[in-house]
Amino acid sequence: MNAASKGKYPTSYHWETKAAIVEYIEKEQLDLAKKTSFIYIGAYATNAFLMPKPDADSGEYKMLVPCSSGTRFPITDETKSTGLFVRALVEDEAPGTKLLAYDSYLTVEQIAEAWSRVTGHPAKLVSVSIDQMHKLTGVPHEVLWAPAYMEEFGYMAGISGFIEPPQLKKKVTTPSYEEWLRTRNVDQLLSRDFII
Repeated sequence: MNAASKGKYPTSYHWETKAAIVEYIEKEQLDLAKKTSFIYIGAYATNAFLMPKPDADSGEYKMLVPCSSGTRFPITDETKSTGLFVRALVEDEAPGTKLLAYDSYLTVEQIAEAWSRVTGHPAKLVSVSIDQMHKLTGVPHEVLWAPAYMEEFGYMAGISGFIEPPQLKKKVTTPSYEEWLRTRNVDQLLSRDFII
């Protein structure tokens, strides 16, 4: 994130540590790099940012995001889909393959629409600045930079030669984000404190 944004988003450590590991393997461990493939998991389906919350005053469901409604999120059911993608990557693809793994690749607007269809409640999208979201939620800037970064640069900015699920030699079938939502308890989805 730091390199791809040329320092605009400098300290998103959960992104930076992963990038540092890949760079180390590719530049310092050449024998290992020849037989290594990499999987880049999309946002977890359980990510709280993907769940509208009831407004304390109006009761209206709102999805606060530090990006625009057209920003795309790759979404993965981290508990069920990850292993399927890893198996396809390791067993069927050539070493050195980089896979962006996701079940659905949706805009923020499409995410809210899917949630609304499943719960039966409309969700209003509210785009706010990173600083506003930090003040409202207390979520660290390191975390809030990700949606803004994805809007500006894309999820895989700075990573070249990657493939996506439709390009896998052996098709991996996973439930869509909306199908995943339908497996959840609706009361859970409507809760102020979304917990899986």
